[in-house]
Amino acid sequence: MRYVLGKTMVCKDVDAAKTCAFTEGIRAKSVTMDGDVFDPAGTLTGGSRAPSSNSILLTFGELMDKRHELEGKEALLRELKVCRVWEYTCGIMQ
Repeated sequence: MRYVLGKTMVCKDVDAAKTCAFTEGIRAKSVTMDGDVFDPAGTLTGGSRAPSSNSILLTFGELMDKRHELEGKEALLRELKVCRVWEYTCGIMQ
């Protein structure tokens, strides 16, 4: 890893990356797991992230879609069970 990353520190979050980049005695270029890059020379580049407000809303919408799909399949399963019981009771199916 020493040769792949050179003198760049990989940090778990923004606070750790800032500390590595701007603390006297360390002053190493650092990057977060999200891709935010901090350079002691003063440049800052952002990682690729979806806005958190949209992300939560999109996730909620997907969850509601899946819930609706599940409810439909549960209703179909109940109908099939009723048909099965009726067929068994009437002697249609043994």
